Amino acid sequence: MTTPTEARPRPSRIRAALAFVMIASGLILAPVATIGSWAHSHLVDTERFVSTFAPLADEVAVQDYVADQIVAQVESQVDVPGLVGGLFTRASTDGAPPALQSALDALQGPAVAGVRSLMSSTAERLVRSPEFSKLWESSLRLSHLHVTAVLDADPDHAVQLSDGGDLTLHLEPFVESLKSILIDRGLTFLDRVNVQVQPVVLVQSVDLGTARLVYRDAVVAGYWLPWVSLGLLAAGVLVANRRRRALSITAAIFAVLFVALAITIHWAGLAFADAISPTYAPAAVADIVFVQLTVLVSTTVRVLAVLGALVAVSAWFHGPSRFATAFRTVVGSGFARVRAALDQNGGDTGAFGRVVDRFRSAIVGGATAFGLVLLVLLRPVTMNSIGWLFVSLVCLSVALELVRRPSAGEVE
Repeated sequence: MTTPTEARPRPSRIRAALAFVMIASGLILAPVATIGSWAHSHLVDTERFVSTFAPLADEVAVQDYVADQIVAQVESQVDVPGLVGGLFTRASTDGAPPALQSALDALQGPAVAGVRSLMSSTAERLVRSPEFSKLWESSLRLSHLHVTAVLDADPDHAVQLSDGGDLTLHLEPFVESLKSILIDRGLTFLDRVNVQVQPVVLVQSVDLGTARLVYRDAVVAGYWLPWVSLGLLAAGVLVANRRRRALSITAAIFAVLFVALAITIHWAGLAFADAISPTYAPAAVADIVFVQLTVLVSTTVRVLAVLGALVAVSAWFHGPSRFATAFRTVVGSGFARVRAALDQNGGDTGAFGRVVDRFRSAIVGGATAFGLVLLVLLRPVTMNSIGWLFVSLVCLSVALELVRRPSAGEVE
């Protein structure tokens, strides 16, 4: 007869070390993968990029800043005081009486202020009009499409960027268009001419080649890193000698990491505002831009922190602590009475219930894994998606408890 100590398998140091390495690597990659996924969505998805920055056109602080910049650009190239002063000078030199000249001189300052006020009010009406929002959105979409086409080396795009940093303009479409127009106008012999067109180098810079490499790496890493992180965490927990304990500790550290990341993003916003204002833009504009830029990743980070906390608490409730054991005993006895009542009223699930009881843990584990995979697939992760996953798993657990039928003599 073996003692409980002899019956318990001896922990494997190799498995423990392997689990530690995989879990640690997964935890280190998790915040990086989240930031990379956020960057990937903005780099690749034009509609995501537009939906992120288009609302800025409706912010009053941004509108005021743009209006001020419009007026400043006009005034930098148009001498408003000089033009108004010239009008008054011509009027006063046309033989006006001294009293009228004095009045004109007195009105010159208010006239300049009036012109500036008219420019400012017109610019404000412009930036607050629906046309400004439409122009803002269309400009964002067009800019993103052109930039991504260049960085992706779209063969149908006229502007191409080589890995060496050569930004070239391919003239074939323009030459063909010119040939078509000339042929339509009677120069039909051009139809038999094959023009060899060489690309025109617009800019040559190593930094452009570096930008392309960074873009490609970000696109690949942003897509695959979440999968790598999730795979390492799952594999580490499965390899661990004590899986429940490993899951609980991993989820708790995961939650702490993402709380720290949320705090880091907050402080990054303050640093961004200090760096931008007042040299480049007002502090209010910098705050709005940063919040709008990071709203998706900030929400995802908070949601993942909640997810980690929920998994850690769930794993703890399945542990050997006195409170967790008492809780499971109370819940288990309640379900046992419900199953007994169902059996007495023709609700016995028989052999199927015994199969469900045998594979209950595998079913819940598989459903949890499937839900986590869906969360990664349906990025970005939101509080609604976490809520639906939690509710679905609770409903599944309740259904399994009602359907399962423990073997005779099993202690529930």
